Amino acid sequence: MDCYRVLHPRHEGYTSDARRRPSMRIDYCFASSQLAQSLHSCEVIRNELTPKASDHLPVLVEFVRK
Repeated sequence: MDCYRVLHPRHEGYTSDARRRPSMRIDYCFASSQLAQSLHSCEVIRNELTPKASDHLPVLVEFVRK
């Protein structure tokens, strides 16, 4: 399952071209349906450091132990 889409069904979540204006979603984190039940958060990180680190925006995914 696409972790970002599970928690954000209507947001674009664009991750491309961090140095300009992101316009595509090209970075993903997938989990099995069993693991996705433990999904706590999934966010695209965008701040003043991300354009210096990569041309893609990072995706941070957190799971909780149930």
